[in-house]
Amino acid sequence: MSNNNTLPRQNREVSALADRLKKQIQSMPDSSFLASEYYYVSASGNDENDGRTPKTAWRSLVKVEQMHTDFKPGTAVLFERGGIYRGWFSASNGCYYGAYGTGAKPHLYASLENYTDPAFWTQESDGVWVCTVLDFLDQPMSDIGQINCDDGRAIGFKRAQLSDVQQELDFYYDIPTGKLTFKHNGNPALCYEEIELCPNFHVISGYGVHDVVIENLDIRYTGGHGIATGQVADNISIRGCEFKWIGGSYLLGSLRYGNAIELWENGNGFLVENCYIREVYDTGITHQGQSGQQENISIYNNLIEDCCYGIEYFVREGEDSLMKNIHYKGNIIRNVGYGWGKQRPNPDANSAICGWWYDNWSENFVIEDNILENSDWYLVYIGNPKAEGADLIIRNNSYYQDICGEKCASVYWDNKTPYHAKSKEEFLQQVLLVDSQPKAVRFYVNGEELI
Repeated sequence: MSNNNTLPRQNREVSALADRLKKQIQSMPDSSFLASEYYYVSASGNDENDGRTPKTAWRSLVKVEQMHTDFKPGTAVLFERGGIYRGWFSASNGCYYGAYGTGAKPHLYASLENYTDPAFWTQESDGVWVCTVLDFLDQPMSDIGQINCDDGRAIGFKRAQLSDVQQELDFYYDIPTGKLTFKHNGNPALCYEEIELCPNFHVISGYGVHDVVIENLDIRYTGGHGIATGQVADNISIRGCEFKWIGGSYLLGSLRYGNAIELWENGNGFLVENCYIREVYDTGITHQGQSGQQENISIYNNLIEDCCYGIEYFVREGEDSLMKNIHYKGNIIRNVGYGWGKQRPNPDANSAICGWWYDNWSENFVIEDNILENSDWYLVYIGNPKAEGADLIIRNNSYYQDICGEKCASVYWDNKTPYHAKSKEEFLQQVLLVDSQPKAVRFYVNGEELI
C-alpha cells in the first residue's frame, strides 16, 4: 500500500490554522525542568556509559528500560535532539522525559533496526523474501504490526496466515519463530532507504505511575501504542510530542490495535496538549476501559490527522464507573479514515470524536471549540449521548465535511442512528442534533461547497 490516499476537499482556513498549530508544536521550547538527577541519551552515546552527562550519554531506549527502576522522583531523562533512539521503556514515578540540544525533536522508534541491509533478507521463492526479527535479547519479536518503507512510501498488508501472502506488499509474521515473510518484487533492502518493522511494544509504558511529564519527543514505528498509561495513573502530562506510524499488531485473536496515546481505565489528572498526531491505525488520543474512574482529563490544542479515530472515550460497564471533569478544547481533527489504517477490516465507525454506544457515565464532560474536518464515515459517533448518568455538553465546535459516497454519514447519534447528509440543509440539521451552537458548518460535494 502506498500512502497516496486521495484526500477530500481541504478548507483553506482550516489548513492555515492546522499549519500554524503544527509549526507551534514543532517549535515548542524545552521546559526548564529543575531535576535532582539527570540522565542523557545521545545518538553518539554508548550504553556502557553512566549516562550522567552529555559527554557520557547512553545510546538506546533499551538502556533506559534497563535502568528505569533506579530513577528516583525528580529525575530528568533527556534525549539529544536530532537523534534516533530505538527500543521501548517504562516511565518512572515523578520523572521528566524530554529533549536537550538543538534541532529536530528526538525520534523514538520501537523498530530495533533499519532493515535496509540486504543481509537481513533471504529470498525464499520468486518474489517472496524472509527476514528473522529478534528483540534485544535475540528472541523472536512478539508480533510485527506494520512494515513501513521510506516514511510510508510503501506499507505492508498484514495477513493472518502465510497462505494469504499473495499480492505485492503482503506480509505474514510467525510469532514463535520470528520469521517475517514479505511479498516484494526484489530484495526490499535494495529498494528503500528506510525499512521499519514495527513490533508489538508500547514505546513508553506508564501503567500505575504518577507525576510524569513527557515533552517534545517524536514517537514512531510501533505496532502497539505510542504512549500507554493507565490502570492507576495520576498526574500525567504529555505535551509538544509528535506521533506517526503507530499500531497494527494483534491484540486479541485477529483484532489489531494501536493508539498514539492511551489512558486505560483509571486515572486522575491526564493532560495531552499541543501534540501532533498522524497516521495511527486506531486512535489518536483515547481514555477508555472496561470500567474505571477517570477524572480531570484535559485534551487541548492538538492536531490529529489521518487516524481512524481522532479522540475516543468509553467505559463499558461498572456501577461505580465515572468520567468526571473531562474537557476537550482547541483540537483540530482532520481526514479521519484516510490514513494507513484504511487497510483495517472494520472501518465503518471512523470518526473524529467517538464515544461509541456505551452509557459512558459522566459528570462535567465538555467538548468545545474544536474543528472537525472530513471523515470517510462520521464526524461524531456517539450512539447513547443521553444515557442516564451521562452529563455531556458539546458546543461551539466547527464542522466541515466533503461528501464521500454512500457510506459517508455526518453523525451517528442517539439510539444507534446513523445520519447521512445529501445537502447542506440536511448536514446543518444533523450537526444541530450534536451541537446546538456550532461555530461553523461547511458542506461540500465533489470538492465544491454548497452555498
